[in-house]
Amino acid sequence: MSRLLRMCLPVLMMFGLVSCLKEKSLDSTGDGGAGILRMKIDGKQWTANKTATATIMNDYVSIMGASQDNLDLMIQIKTTSAGTYQLDQASDHIAMLIDNNEASPVGYTTDQGANSSIAGGTVIITKIDEATKRISGNFTFKLYRSNDDKTLMITEGVFENLPYTADPPPTGTGNAFKCKIGGTEWIAPQAGGALNGGLIGIVGTETSGTKIMTITVPETIAPGTYALDNTSFYQANFLDGTKVYGAGAGGSLVITEHQNRTIKGTFQFTAEDQVDPPVNPNVAITEGSFSVTY
Repeated sequence: MSRLLRMCLPVLMMFGLVSCLKEKSLDSTGDGGAGILRMKIDGKQWTANKTATATIMNDYVSIMGASQDNLDLMIQIKTTSAGTYQLDQASDHIAMLIDNNEASPVGYTTDQGANSSIAGGTVIITKIDEATKRISGNFTFKLYRSNDDKTLMITEGVFENLPYTADPPPTGTGNAFKCKIGGTEWIAPQAGGALNGGLIGIVGTETSGTKIMTITVPETIAPGTYALDNTSFYQANFLDGTKVYGAGAGGSLVITEHQNRTIKGTFQFTAEDQVDPPVNPNVAITEGSFSVTY
């Protein structure tokens, strides 16, 4: 892939929207409801009935949804305004669908393939209501996956009154996150934590957002040792430029302290490419540690 959801996936990791985190179903709220995100996939109706939300951060609009049947949809548009946007191999906009029912999920996207006849489409943002923090629009596009030459046709896509946040992941004095990435020490310039939907997101990031690492754990986690392999509630993800990685088998997380909304621990895992595994080799994440409040 040439590009990939610069901020979208880290936001998913922060707020627990990836379907493998097993979040509870969408509930209606008293401030306008949960909003609607739906589409047809090769003619079959699909609804984000697990989670549906959006963000407007760092000059990008990100639309994100997950369903009970373990599909994740992510759309990212480089804008902060309503309008019509073309998605193709040359644009700054992208959409991705991941089927987590597959043994080794690899994303279908609008920016793979040689040209727009293979993948691409249109997203129309019709309204951004800054007062209520809601966004609406529609979309249609073709998704392509190069590793097995498969396509998906997305039609009648709608996002209506989706709640969005415009706030970045929290950071604070005293928060720390560091590790070795492929043997090279990395100390995150920004670190923080957030609690959402019973999950704690622990984040280390470059100020530019080009390198972000996130660990997600249950709110009830106690001191102890846990497998970090992205097949349970204990997740690790790593965004490095255009490459997106998840924890492979054999990773471990040690929680040394968790009290008064402060969590500390150490970790190590093998980062496996989540989009184009044959192209990008695994990366060893070692000697990791964090101490954050949330």
